[in-house]
Amino acid sequence: MGNLSTFVPEDRDFLVGVFYKVGVWISHIDDDGEDNADSEEEKVLMRVFDRLSKKYKTTPLISQLTAEAGRQTSNHARWMGDSEEAVAHAVKGAEMIKAQMGIEDLKAYRMALQETGRSVATAFREGEDESAQTFSSKIKNVLLKIRNKGMHDAQNISPTEDTALIELFDALRVVSKK
Repeated sequence: MGNLSTFVPEDRDFLVGVFYKVGVWISHIDDDGEDNADSEEEKVLMRVFDRLSKKYKTTPLISQLTAEAGRQTSNHARWMGDSEEAVAHAVKGAEMIKAQMGIEDLKAYRMALQETGRSVATAFREGEDESAQTFSSKIKNVLLKIRNKGMHDAQNISPTEDTALIELFDALRVVSKK
């Protein structure tokens, strides 16, 4: 398994930034929920970085990348400026990892980026006016969340976020097959 120190400082910064860029890109991909959604999705993004850094302890590269993405708050504004290029940067990062690391690191990178995007996309229920919901539909949503979290999360993703996630997943899959 690879280590972040294998890369030169510029490449390290780039790879760490990819995780933040993907999260911000998904967060900003649609206008639903406006500031409330962006604020909630930012909080979720920081929790995702913490969770992934622990989850991937057996893959030090991914653990280090996600921990640093959350820790380096002074770079968040700069990375946010490049978030429109998140998919292209994710692909470039995958190619860098593929060139210098093993296939297991590449798979873990792809999975961690996918989880980052999916977690941010499901952070805020967009595309529906909650005040227009009836009491029975609110109860139904709570029960759905309890009984089938996966289905509930899928319903939390707006169509625009879903399309963006597919674009990201497909782009990363292509690099893995090269």
